[in-house]
Amino acid sequence: MVLGVGMSKFKSALSDVRFVTRKIICMSHKDARKLHPYISKRKGVKSTYTRDAVFILEYDATRIQWDAIIAFIENSGITLKKNFFTGLRYRWYAFVDNNLKDHAEYLPEVTTKG
Repeated sequence: MVLGVGMSKFKSALSDVRFVTRKIICMSHKDARKLHPYISKRKGVKSTYTRDAVFILEYDATRIQWDAIIAFIENSGITLKKNFFTGLRYRWYAFVDNNLKDHAEYLPEVTTKG
């Protein structure tokens, strides 16, 4: 299979999609600030910042997934806010990250008329 101009544009567009931005809601501003040194050094993390008790994280979902981030945070002893809506959001984040990872290497079959 030879990649044409259309396929290279398609692959380029897909490479931009792999970066996601996620909100992690902590119990306090102090907990959100504690996350920065732990998370910012992980492979695949592009940027981090805090706003009140919210830790905002941008990362490459093909290199690190949401489940690993949450496990790392919980093992560090930092308490996250947990309710129905954060649970729903976190499950959605995990679904999207796994989907991005699964499709990162996928290229659709190209057929040529001939």
